[in-house]
Amino acid sequence: CTKDKPTAYNTLQILVYYVMGLNSNNKLYKNIKYIGLYSPITNKVWRLSVSRISKELIHKVSMEVIGYDELHN
Repeated sequence: CTKDKPTAYNTLQILVYYVMGLNSNNKLYKNIKYIGLYSPITNKVWRLSVSRISKELIHKVSMEVIGYDELHN
């Protein structure tokens, strides 16, 4: 926990978890509407609608960050 706002690394980490969930074929991840972070120290929530995340960004994270091959997409 920190009093600071989320960093680019924090948001990338959450996005990686989301993309890995999408690639798990678990139907639960298909119904997620928001991803975000919560700080109990500051009692603040940062969230983003997954509809605002481009398919291109999800593909780039899948391929270049996680290292999935084309079969996972």
